[in-house]
Amino acid sequence: MSLLVILAFWGFCAWLLAGRRVVTAFVASIITVPFGSLSVMPAALTGGLTILPSAMLAMIGIGLFGISRPGWSFLMTTGFSVSRMGLVTALMFTAALSAVFYPRIFAGMVEVVPLRGEVSAFAGGWTPLWPSTQNISQLAYFLISSMLIFGFGFLMQYPRYQQLMLKALLASSVVAVVTGALDYASQFVNLSFLLDPFRNATYKLLAEEDLLNTKRVVGLMPEASAYGPMCVTRAVLLLFWRDAFESARLRRYATIVVVPLLLLFAFLSTSSAAYVAIAALAAAFGLRSALQGFRPHAGANTGPFLWAAIGAGALTVLAIAYLLDPAPFATIEALVDRMIFGKATSDSFAQRMAWNQVSLEAFVGTYGVGVGIGGTRTSSWPVAVISNLGIPGAAILLALIVRAVLSRKTFDRATDRVLCRGAIWALLPLISASALTSTTPNIGTSLALVLGALCAMGIARTTPAPQPAYRRAPLGQPAGGKSLA
Repeated sequence: MSLLVILAFWGFCAWLLAGRRVVTAFVASIITVPFGSLSVMPAALTGGLTILPSAMLAMIGIGLFGISRPGWSFLMTTGFSVSRMGLVTALMFTAALSAVFYPRIFAGMVEVVPLRGEVSAFAGGWTPLWPSTQNISQLAYFLISSMLIFGFGFLMQYPRYQQLMLKALLASSVVAVVTGALDYASQFVNLSFLLDPFRNATYKLLAEEDLLNTKRVVGLMPEASAYGPMCVTRAVLLLFWRDAFESARLRRYATIVVVPLLLLFAFLSTSSAAYVAIAALAAAFGLRSALQGFRPHAGANTGPFLWAAIGAGALTVLAIAYLLDPAPFATIEALVDRMIFGKATSDSFAQRMAWNQVSLEAFVGTYGVGVGIGGTRTSSWPVAVISNLGIPGAAILLALIVRAVLSRKTFDRATDRVLCRGAIWALLPLISASALTSTTPNIGTSLALVLGALCAMGIARTTPAPQPAYRRAPLGQPAGGKSLA
């Protein structure tokens, strides 16, 4: 059955390439993120490497974008300008240098945690640093996600493409919820015929784990610690960008139906990282609502107060129900106690902290230069960035984020302002979600989308932003009558 899925995927890719459907490729790359356990190429052809559908679709979109006249012009204009998006280019160049040279320069000098293969919770599973295929594969993923910043930075300047990206995000969220529901139901009904064709990745899949006799929901991701944070990141973006939807129906649907379901399945994943990300989301959303509600000249803006009232009412109802009969909450209480308060005593916590410790020791052993992308496994995105890319790469990435946030913005429409401010508020929950789980420094689709939106209103902005002249072509005519198709 996996073969049929793979053939269908490549048929879709052929359709994209034949029609040079650039935006469709970018949209599909967002929608397919929840298929994290699907490899679109047989392992025999890739040497055991897993090629995810989202990455392959993003690569197709980037390639088609780069060979189009507007795309090529945009890349040349912004990608090599220090005052615009030159930091993205510098980051990619540094990443390529790290993958090719660092493992060779420091070969055998430090110990690292291999990305592939089984590793124990403590010393004994580590290996000396040495060049491997993981340097190339992880570099490819990193370059793809970095190039997505260019693609999204271009597309998010235009109203129609903004709406397409938002709808893609909503569709991706629905896919995450549906796959999570199917995975949860699989403990009661045999649904392997639906799920197994999408689970052919070569790395270890933890789809049947349970905790305190409760199934850990993983959807079609490799494990719960990947599925839970993925759901939260989608909830984060939908919440902070809800007012950017032009359709009132989609705006209500995203907020009232999809976001609560995403948070529910994030909770059912019993992932500590997901719980931390939910707390960060609550803090960021609460602070933003408070600032909006009490800022001068807010007028009759009752939205923040309504959200506060709904939240307070829900908490009050739960508190009363718990006081009247705490028995139904026993399982939830045990899960929260185990995954948050008792996490520090678990074997998985010890293992992941050991990964971070070994990787940081390797960072010190290379005098702050780093071991190169794909050189070591971590359990934290900041640790992965500093240990893989070293001080130079980490400094460039930090400068890129700071510049994207602080650069002067141009808003042609109210939606631009919503996207920009929402992206800034979303940064803390997004980084929190990856701070406890990410094994590599890969930027990822969600963070690339956020940085692309910020760049679109700032350092990537064409002033004034040209409005596309639409036609029945894959991309329309974004600027000066030049078609991206």
